[in-house]
Amino acid sequence: MERQVFFSIVIPTYNREKYISSCIKSVLKQTFSDFEILVIDNQSSDNTMLIIDTFKDSRVKFYQNDQNYERCYSRNKGISLSEGKYILFLDSDDYFELDHLQNWYNYLQTNFEDKTFFIGAKKIKSNSNLELALNPTLNEHPVSYFFYNAIFPGQVCIPTELAKKHSFRTDMLVYEDAALWMELSCHNKVKFNNISSFVYCLHDDNTININKNNAYLFRLNAIRILLSEGWLTEYVNKDLKRSSLNSCYLGIIRFHKINSSRIQRIYWVILALILYPEYSFKNKLLMLLESIPFIDKFQYFKNRTLY
Repeated sequence: MERQVFFSIVIPTYNREKYISSCIKSVLKQTFSDFEILVIDNQSSDNTMLIIDTFKDSRVKFYQNDQNYERCYSRNKGISLSEGKYILFLDSDDYFELDHLQNWYNYLQTNFEDKTFFIGAKKIKSNSNLELALNPTLNEHPVSYFFYNAIFPGQVCIPTELAKKHSFRTDMLVYEDAALWMELSCHNKVKFNNISSFVYCLHDDNTININKNNAYLFRLNAIRILLSEGWLTEYVNKDLKRSSLNSCYLGIIRFHKINSSRIQRIYWVILALILYPEYSFKNKLLMLLESIPFIDKFQYFKNRTLY
């Protein structure tokens, strides 16, 4: 019987010619070498495929979808093809620090529990700055925590046997990862640790870059889908739901402010005032005033950061 590798690293990618080489190299250079890399390409139209083909290491396994199904489909395909004992996820514009796999291996030797998935910390890289972002202490049910707090796939380690029983939602463009973490934590344990050798990279091409993409609108739609299914009621109280939805509205307003969509901005501010008046009511009134032609020219609004 062929020996099972320890880690399967699933990397979905689409038009990431600027980042994919550094991403794969960060895994190949790991101090811990017992792994496989599964790169799932979503029909890239740039040079992503050519760059992947330059890697001749047998641990790099490349698959291409027959069309662009988005990253959820690719991650699910990677899970189904994984042969390792544990699955780690890595988006193709992020990277692992040199000892990331060794850190996880050491941790799992002494902290493994049956029916458990594991969450590490992260570092956030913006330009030349690298900032550590530890997770806060888990004081509530994990479903409530994942409902409101962002945990990136690169922070997660899941036993392959457990991962193959679940999947990322393909009906969501964002928040699909949170949906899976919530589903997993309904039926399994979750353990947080301070492994912080995963690096999330901020750049103009991020899917959640609200300067270019209305990511909070996608998040809002995803939360509505989940709430309509009813299973979150046991874990997520009314205040948390309203606070999360209000945050989506503020993000949508910010997107329209950055992209000079004045009518849309006014529409979403009014909706936020009506639906969630208990959150930052005064600030929303100022947002509304700021959106009105001519009033936004006053020095007060030029000097004030509203959100």
